Amino acid sequence: MDDATRQALQDAAQALRPRESGSEPPAFVAPTAPFEEPRVVGLGRPGDGSRGTTRVQLGLLRYLIEDCEFQVIGFDGEFASALALDAYVAGDVDARASALDQLRSSPWEGGVGHNFLEWLREFNAHRAAGDRVRVTGLDARRPASIISCLRSYFEGVDPAFLETVEHNLHRIEALSQTVDMGTEEGLSLTSHTDQDDAREELIAEADRLVPSLRERLEDQESSYVSTSGRREWERATHLVTLLEAAVAVQRPLAQQASGDIEAETARQRVRHLAAVGMADNVDWVLGFEAAASMAILAPNDTVAREEHRDEGVGVGIRLLGSVLAARYGDAYCALKTDSKTAAGSEGTCGDGTVTTNSSGFDVLASTLARVDAPGALLDFGRARSDDSVAEWLDDTEVEGSFDGYCTATGH
Repeated sequence: MDDATRQALQDAAQALRPRESGSEPPAFVAPTAPFEEPRVVGLGRPGDGSRGTTRVQLGLLRYLIEDCEFQVIGFDGEFASALALDAYVAGDVDARASALDQLRSSPWEGGVGHNFLEWLREFNAHRAAGDRVRVTGLDARRPASIISCLRSYFEGVDPAFLETVEHNLHRIEALSQTVDMGTEEGLSLTSHTDQDDAREELIAEADRLVPSLRERLEDQESSYVSTSGRREWERATHLVTLLEAAVAVQRPLAQQASGDIEAETARQRVRHLAAVGMADNVDWVLGFEAAASMAILAPNDTVAREEHRDEGVGVGIRLLGSVLAARYGDAYCALKTDSKTAAGSEGTCGDGTVTTNSSGFDVLASTLARVDAPGALLDFGRARSDDSVAEWLDDTEVEGSFDGYCTATGH
């Protein structure tokens, strides 16, 4: 990259500055942003194993809520386990710690995340119930959390029916213990030889139970709605669909154990099924909440528009962002974020200059680090108005997977 192109990139970058408000975290705003029109925005986070988010990332999320009127926050956690957190930010329950404990991990870990939840709870307190911002997990891989919610629902509307299926529900919960869910990078398909037969048997049992649960909800719709309300019935019906999806994620593992497919194939299928399930959840939540938009917090690789290259198996795998890009087109926006200062990032020198083997994003990080602000945002669409920048973007792998790039020079 020549100096003129580097200067053009720096000129196109928007300094993210905190709004004067006095509440935490500050809302980092810019004159323009690439996500004012899209219906779904993926706010990525570095794939460094850290679950927490930075002030800049949560400030951008707050900007989407306050300025762009986004109505739903999705994240890469279990849908069923996140229901308690949604109730907390809506003001329906008061135990934040208990709500977070139900999640194995989440972007809300640490003081910054806690401050954001408190801000959102206060924000919702001044809004009508139908206008409150909702928080939802998008994943559905663990039958146990789903079954727990279904059990609670049937206890309230039809305890006699629950008694007839309790044994089956209890057995199917064991599917959640037959696979190591691994890290953010995907499932760890650790062999569970002593549980392979049990997994196949439990999958078959779940396949028999799910239709009976769905049939009961449909047959008793009027009674259940009069007892618990329309929203609760619709959510319970969706939970049955999620249970079916969570069981489907287990099926490639059983096929691997029986020798029908290789471990690499099982890994690909599991990750793809999980991604499709998350995208289906996006669609359902937007309809359920009658919401015009959703912001999603997840790792950069997860929100990217293009397939993620899984080096472990040597193939491209479609994660959530690539599925959403196919469904929503330009109505989906993916933003890559980096929480490290560019001067200390791999591929750059201590003075911020770029080494010869730097990637395109190393160049962006180095360039945006010169912007005098807590963070800087580069909207690729806006940046392409400069011919030299457009030519540089065409020659790198930067633009295809993301619509913009944000670097935070401090937490």
